[in-house]
Parts: sequence; C-alpha cells; structure tokens
Amino acid sequence: MRIRKTKTCACCQRRKPLTEYHRCKAYRDGLYRRCKACSTLSRRQRYLKNRERALEQYRAYYAARREEICAKKKAWNKANQKYCQEYYRRNRERMLEYGRNIGRPGRRDSFTKARGGSSTWLVIGERQAPVFRKQ
Repeated sequence: MRIRKTKTCACCQRRKPLTEYHRCKAYRDGLYRRCKACSTLSRRQRYLKNRERALEQYRAYYAARREEICAKKKAWNKANQKYCQEYYRRNRERMLEYGRNIGRPGRRDSFTKARGGSSTWLVIGERQAPVFRKQ
C-alpha cells in the first residue's frame, strides 16, 4: 500500500502536502477537502459578508454570560499574575502605541507596524484577503 504525501485542494486546485489540510473525520482520507489557506480565506469572506450578524451574536452571547466571562478572566489573571506582569513589561511600548492609536484612521496599520510586521493580501486565484505577516 502506497502512502500519499500530497493532495489536491478542491478550491484552488493546487497539489499541496498533507500538512496543509485540516483534519476531518467525516472524509475518507481524514482530511478536509480545502487547504488551510482556502479555508481561512472563505471563513474571512463569510465573516465580512455577515459582519453585523456575527457582531450581534457576539454581543448577545457576551450579554447573557457577562458575569461568567468576567469571573473566568479574573481567575486566569490571578492564577497567572507573574506572567501578566512580565508580558506587560516586555510589551509596554507596543501596548501604549496601540492605545494611542485607538479611534484614529489607520490605527490597525500602526499596531501592525508596532508588532514588527506589515499588512499584506493573501491571493489565491482571483480571491484575496488581508493577512498579517511578520517581517
């Protein structure tokens, strides 16, 4: 029996290594039919198309479970207090830069640059989506 090392994506029609596919028990080979890049792109496009509905669902979920969510956050912060302090100390400048740019046009770009990366577009065939990449 021969073991396959590549698979053709049902969306972009490119042959890619098996590591480029999510696992899915529903399929015979145990891998999803779309590659990870195409899956990411389709999820992003679906979110952008239904953004208001998604945000409305998030707000309703948060409103119904506000106390539970806050309690979990507080418990995690207390259990990981040293980690939080160390993280803030290491990333203080970046966090302050992000805070200064909230509400300003292009704030996302300045935050991206503060993280040491650049905003680019992931292009697959005729489809594209914004992606953050480290430099």
